[in-house]
Amino acid sequence: MSVETKFIRALHSHRHEHTRLHAEADKGHEIFQSSLLNSLLKGIYDGNLSYRELAAHGDFGLGTFNALDGEMIAFDGNFYQILSSGKANAVKPQQKTPFALVTFFKPEAHLSVATPMSYEEFGRQLDKVVPSTNLFYSVKVEGHFDLIKARSVPKQKKPYRPLLEVVEEQSLFEFKNIKGTMVGFRFPDYTQGINVPGYHLHFLSEDKSRGGHVTSFSMHGVKIAVDHTANLHLEMPQQGDFLKARLAKGDADAIRKIER
Repeated sequence: MSVETKFIRALHSHRHEHTRLHAEADKGHEIFQSSLLNSLLKGIYDGNLSYRELAAHGDFGLGTFNALDGEMIAFDGNFYQILSSGKANAVKPQQKTPFALVTFFKPEAHLSVATPMSYEEFGRQLDKVVPSTNLFYSVKVEGHFDLIKARSVPKQKKPYRPLLEVVEEQSLFEFKNIKGTMVGFRFPDYTQGINVPGYHLHFLSEDKSRGGHVTSFSMHGVKIAVDHTANLHLEMPQQGDFLKARLAKGDADAIRKIER
């Protein structure tokens, strides 16, 4: 039996049980998102939610920080800030975020990958086996990475510039033959501007010392866990520049540039 077939069976088996329990259990199983990707594109970087408040909605996720000070990654209930130097620090509860998404990660299916796999191959494989690309997925990858290309952004000062200008000054990192954890989400195409369509991934090394927003990778000897939900909870800022911003439909070209 192929790896893909095993994964399909595991996902669909859990899917049936998930459907049966939906009325009771799935009410609380959702992806919680604070603000919009579109607001970051417009340069709205003031944090509206503390990490203490965010952690009440999930133990797994990604995001950024007040004044866009680096990248956030969270898993197993621990939150980390990856600075523009590439160094990772534990997040303090009082720190704030202008954009983040979290969930209580409850994986439904698991897959071991022994052969080399790139970012593109990873996306194609998972898209083949998920129940529907119109739902929302949380993904965790643990193990050995032959290569990780990542980035982080420096802290900004007001007046804030649009994100496309900020990423021109981003710090780029290459990690070779490194063990660690990659976490992220897959959002449907129809959410463009709300979030990133497709896969959005962050990485943290096994020793919790470095990482970043993932732009490319090659991996083998990893374990992949997948969780899916039909529930997305959006919470918008109720003060500050967000209320005055002209937030039209997301710009697909701009999103591609900031992501990859």
